[in-house]
Amino acid sequence: MKNKNQLYILLAVLVVLIGIAYLLTSERGEKTASYKLEKKFFEVDSAKVDKLEIEKKGVKVVLEKSGINWTMTAPVKYAAYEQFIAGCLGDLKNYTLTSIASTNPQNKDKFGFNDTSIVKVSVYEAGNLLGTILVGKAGSGAYQTYIKKPESDEVYLADKFLQINFVKDNWTDWRNKRITGFTRSEIKSIELISKEETFTLTQDTTNKWTIGKDSVNMSQVEGLLNILGDMNTQTFYDSPLPEGLNTEYKVIVKTSTTSEINFYPYEKDGVKRYYLTVTGVNQVFDVDDSFIKNLFKAKKDFIIK
Repeated sequence: MKNKNQLYILLAVLVVLIGIAYLLTSERGEKTASYKLEKKFFEVDSAKVDKLEIEKKGVKVVLEKSGINWTMTAPVKYAAYEQFIAGCLGDLKNYTLTSIASTNPQNKDKFGFNDTSIVKVSVYEAGNLLGTILVGKAGSGAYQTYIKKPESDEVYLADKFLQINFVKDNWTDWRNKRITGFTRSEIKSIELISKEETFTLTQDTTNKWTIGKDSVNMSQVEGLLNILGDMNTQTFYDSPLPEGLNTEYKVIVKTSTTSEINFYPYEKDGVKRYYLTVTGVNQVFDVDDSFIKNLFKAKKDFIIK
């Protein structure tokens, strides 16, 4: 009897061990799904992509490559901000799918696939549609985002896919906002004209700056040169300059040619703003009063006392 009891105990232990071995070695549901998980929706050669369509809240931004340059062709035609495009192309090439977050269509809001948040990204090579990705909310990990195919309910967590590379606050963020890009060595003089005063900063052949015969504070000059070297608009005015406006501020920059930057005041919702135009640029820009204060300093601020 004692031997039989020992045998039963050994058999029970054996059954438990077999069960544990099965649990550890069998390929069950989630593991099999993970094993079969595709690496990405479609392969992208960033050097061959020649068109991107990015749609959010019914506004479609179309970015097209011609030669080595990218241009926004819709909603307006304008130079594109190429650093943002480089971020998109890098993620499209390098991202990987790490897991399926949900297959339930009722969870679309949870992962950012509602009408107000979702972004639709279509990728083209040689003018042909390569594929489309729907971009949802950012994941909890760094460089992770929830994405899905348009025709599927499966929501994936993608690694090396930064949501902010595709989701912008405003479609105008895809435009190149640079207004001027003067290099300091090419500038011969800068004339600042305001309603209070007019004066000219001059650079001689030894790179010395003066106002007339007066030496100047180079920290102030450096600040002005930095602005003129990379002046960016706050927003755009995509219509002809309204008639009847008078220039309130002006900057005249002389290089091998002469460029004028004109500021025309107007009011919007009781707040003073300025339309900005530049010689040779067929675009009206729009900036606020703080932009003016940052650019225009008084003559006394430049002269060394």
